[in-house]
Amino acid sequence: MPPALPEECPPPVEGIDFFLGLFLLIGTLVSFLPQHIKLILKTSHVGLSLYKGAVGTMTATCGVFYFSALQYYELFYCGANDPFVMFGHIMPLLQLGLILVCDVTILFLYIYYFDLKWYHDNDLDPHKAWTETKFAVLGTFIFQLVIASVFAGLAFTQGFGSPAMENFGFALIIGGSIGQLVQWGPQIVTTYRLKRVGSLSLPMIFLQAGGAALTAYFFSVDGDGWYIWAPFVVASVLLTVLFIESIYFMRKEKQNVAAASTMSFSTGNVQYEPGSEPLLKS
Repeated sequence: MPPALPEECPPPVEGIDFFLGLFLLIGTLVSFLPQHIKLILKTSHVGLSLYKGAVGTMTATCGVFYFSALQYYELFYCGANDPFVMFGHIMPLLQLGLILVCDVTILFLYIYYFDLKWYHDNDLDPHKAWTETKFAVLGTFIFQLVIASVFAGLAFTQGFGSPAMENFGFALIIGGSIGQLVQWGPQIVTTYRLKRVGSLSLPMIFLQAGGAALTAYFFSVDGDGWYIWAPFVVASVLLTVLFIESIYFMRKEKQNVAAASTMSFSTGNVQYEPGSEPLLKS
């Protein structure tokens, strides 16, 4: 493998930008934890979109592999003699890898806490939903296997920096950009149809909206092209829309519960349990 030329290396990530990258790396984990915790506490998947989880995992997979395919020299040659400089260049890849791990965890918890009882209570077909879930998860893991296989094949047969590897990387960028749009679209629709937040974590949405914007900035100042940071701009916009929508329905739900509680008190009915009302079928 030919050594990296000096002009191929971007300036070292130093000062405030280095600490911003480190903050984003830690913040990525922190932003996902509320969703993991809420799923465990709720023991129900209701409120989350299956296709957000599946497409989110596929999008994160594209992110890890497109960065590896297009930034190989930066990752493994630039700053090779200075671990501090190399770590600065590798931080974006570590962040993308952490996003992938967290998305896979959400998908696992979605399956583990799949709420069959909710479907029965709302006169929906639980077997159809469970079958759809299994096929979506299987398709996600097949997609990951194909991407990893193609990446490994090109690395061994064509080498990094080859036209074939670069074309593969750019194709994954397009896939990742589309994925950012597609993954949050179903969640926005799911929240709108349910008219409630359910097991969706608002702290996660809030933190990731800001985190995606900061990530786009960090990738841009690190010398990466627009195609690297553009998907995060799209994600930040859609997450902001989802957050505003979720706040609206959460406030609406609290108002309905308060009104129903007041009515129950005035009529002497003390059997009402907030949050136990059945959801409207979409």
